[in-house]
Amino acid sequence: MSSLFHIHVTGVRVAARLRDARSGPVPLLVSVVMAFQGPERFTEESVIHETLDYGRIVRLIGAEIGGDAEFAGLEDVAGLVADRCMALDPRVRHVRVEVAGQPHGDGPSETAVAERPEPQR
Repeated sequence: MSSLFHIHVTGVRVAARLRDARSGPVPLLVSVVMAFQGPERFTEESVIHETLDYGRIVRLIGAEIGGDAEFAGLEDVAGLVADRCMALDPRVRHVRVEVAGQPHGDGPSETAVAERPEPQR
């Protein structure tokens, strides 16, 4: 028998190039919640092999958002990260990504959210 577990990776700081940003890359905070199918109980040995790798999620966020990629907006960033997180492991059932930033300089902080359900099989 298996159980559904949730892991949270919050406050990942990255910079993204947004098309409508006034000056250069925009600092963003990215948070991800992932639900995945795991064992009924974790043991000392299984927790290493049967959970999702938090570091891999952080590296994925940095790799997908940083660099020369340009995004239409925060929603575009959130959607891309959600898609990549869903594809990270076949046990992933649901992903929620929040991307927060101030794309218009000193304006209000904005947050975009993307969710992906279990893929149809």
